[in-house]
Amino acid sequence: MRPARPPVHLPPANTQPVAVPRLPPVTSGIPVNHLTEGRVLGAGALNTHFFDGKMGAMLKVIQPEIARAHNIPQKEKLQAFDKLLAVLRPHALMTPAALRCFDAVYRDTVSHPGQTHAANQNYDPVNKLHAEDLLYLLYEKVVEESSEEHAALLAVQLEEMATGLCPQGRTTRFLQVLIMLRDDLTPTSKPLDPAPEDESDEITILDV
Repeated sequence: MRPARPPVHLPPANTQPVAVPRLPPVTSGIPVNHLTEGRVLGAGALNTHFFDGKMGAMLKVIQPEIARAHNIPQKEKLQAFDKLLAVLRPHALMTPAALRCFDAVYRDTVSHPGQTHAANQNYDPVNKLHAEDLLYLLYEKVVEESSEEHAALLAVQLEEMATGLCPQGRTTRFLQVLIMLRDDLTPTSKPLDPAPEDESDEITILDV
């Protein structure tokens, strides 16, 4: 007869909470070290769908700046874009795809300055925005204010623009860079999705 197997003593179940760090929001791949702490929107705004249903309220906040940029003469805008490209071209995050997208916006600025017909791919009829107006505002940030954050974010958004060079794709991505780095706005002026009051930085589960 086979000898009896000795009993196996299992350790008692662990009923102590195990802390699991909360994962950061999914972003478009822009390095976190290019983001300034304390921004109202945070890195989550890099997600393209963050702006779904919120564009109107955000546009109201920066509409005066957009209107000012719209009145800049075409020649002055093109000169500004030349200076902007000189800064962006050697940037570590600037890729051939990003350069092609920049060139597409530049060429449409040359061919259809401020025009609203369908042939102008810089004009977004849904939001009534011109991509070159937003790019001019980004020129001011990158070149005149020497903002490395704006340069890095713009380089990556230009690359991602290659997946959608339609008018809405151009204006939305430029607007993302302009909006998410604003630190003079509050959640009241930007419709955010607040976290529940009892939500902590960690998720607790039981290991049983």
